[in-house]
Amino acid sequence: MSGDCSVSGQCDDPMNTHQADGDDLKTMETETIVEEFVRLKLKQSAGIVQRRRTSTDMETQALIGRLIEISNELEAQYGERLNQDAEMWIKSATYEKFLQIAKGVFSDGIINWSRIVVLFMFAVKVVVNAISKGFSGLAGDVIKFVVKFVFIHGIYKWVESHGGWVISALYRLCTSNLLRSLSKLIIQRPIDFVLTDKFSLCCLNKS
Repeated sequence: MSGDCSVSGQCDDPMNTHQADGDDLKTMETETIVEEFVRLKLKQSAGIVQRRRTSTDMETQALIGRLIEISNELEAQYGERLNQDAEMWIKSATYEKFLQIAKGVFSDGIINWSRIVVLFMFAVKVVVNAISKGFSGLAGDVIKFVVKFVFIHGIYKWVESHGGWVISALYRLCTSNLLRSLSKLIIQRPIDFVLTDKFSLCCLNKS
């Protein structure tokens, strides 16, 4: 499932060009989604990620719930590899190293929901590892890095071209039948994660 904007494409960067209130709202919405995804995935570890906003609307909650369901489908296959990459990233904890890993997820230029979820899952793994090692400050850093990557590298453009975060939750991911269909698609076209000497996480779609 590809969109109008590839990872390598030249896209506007709302993170650096807040020319309008709309850009701020898009950034805030995306940051909220990433934060809530991480927080809810770690709900058994209360307080790891503090909620900075008092509440989210029902539509956003529905989206996050669907993304978490997809992540649960992917966890058994890819969770351990993501955890290994998270452990490696914490050793340097720089945006440059994060960028290498994140680009690997979209290495062939294809953007789809399963890969976006994998990016979010990596943030969860970083938070878990950071807390266990006493580096709780990295939790906020990796969330900011994910949001920055989403805007700079065309992920948000793709989401927007598919109706936006919330519309996607309501019309693309809102039924169990659709979720099962998506899971079958993921199984039929698995994503293999290969750790390389460049400290990146490469994802290859098999035909």
